[in-house]
Amino acid sequence: MLTQHPMFMRNILPLLSAILLWSCGDSLPTEKPVEKGPLELTIDNEVYNFYPNAIHAKIDNENQMYVYITYARTPFMTYDLVFWFDNDHFSKVSLLRYKKDEKPYGTADFDPLKWFSVRNYKYNPVTRDLSFEYEGKLFESLSEVNTSSKSIALKGKVDLQGIQKEGSGTQNVARATFDSGNFSFYSIHREKMRNTQNDILTEHHYFTNNGYRLSFTLDPTVTNSFPPVPRRYSFDNNSNENKITFYQFTGEPRHTGGIGEFIIRTEDWKSYPCTGSFTVTEIFNVGSERVTKGTFAMEVYNGNEIIHKIDNGNFLIK
Repeated sequence: MLTQHPMFMRNILPLLSAILLWSCGDSLPTEKPVEKGPLELTIDNEVYNFYPNAIHAKIDNENQMYVYITYARTPFMTYDLVFWFDNDHFSKVSLLRYKKDEKPYGTADFDPLKWFSVRNYKYNPVTRDLSFEYEGKLFESLSEVNTSSKSIALKGKVDLQGIQKEGSGTQNVARATFDSGNFSFYSIHREKMRNTQNDILTEHHYFTNNGYRLSFTLDPTVTNSFPPVPRRYSFDNNSNENKITFYQFTGEPRHTGGIGEFIIRTEDWKSYPCTGSFTVTEIFNVGSERVTKGTFAMEVYNGNEIIHKIDNGNFLIK
């Protein structure tokens, strides 16, 4: 019969402990760097530090910027956080996967700034230095509307110098913008889809980061090169096509856009009567893609009150 020598036991116990720790899948130690780096991140009250080479930021010639951060690693998974900006307008943040439950999270599809704030944003286009603070909620990504989706709390700051310049861009980002008094509309996302009641018509939806949407409902002739441009189209609240509609989001927060197209439900949006016109000023092709540019002017009503009088609207359709 073999006896267990005390020296043997002292040597084997640490090895057995390591094997047991490795075999517990959920107990795998997360690699945390000792060097903090130029940013901070807290997720549900847990603080993360960073290696300097775990941070990547790039900006293109259209001033579209992303900040890509690796915030944790395990032997089998890397966990990343991505911030997106468009011409200094915060677009979204995507926490691709949260290590506690292995689920993806992101900012709300519509009105993300209501639940997630970006403060003290500073970007120097000469030195390409960037800094901002952030705090708010990210919501679990879902393939369908579910107002009871889980959320996690996020806060921290970013302070980067000399962001890399990369990509020439096409200078043809699909976007709609206007200014009206103290209200500014700048779209940070666009969805193109067929009209559900008339398959001939196409709808182009432009979303801001603070809960508003402009929708262009167009027939195929609008983006046709014949007759030549410029061409002007008038509309009012009774128009069924070739019109612009203004909406405000009133629904519950959710994150579905990371999976596919945003889910637009009529009951989540308040529509405002609009009258006005838009003018197609330019039509051209970029490769196989048709690009239509134009301007618009209109009045937006809340009851009998004009809440927005617009004479400087611009749009680009792809």
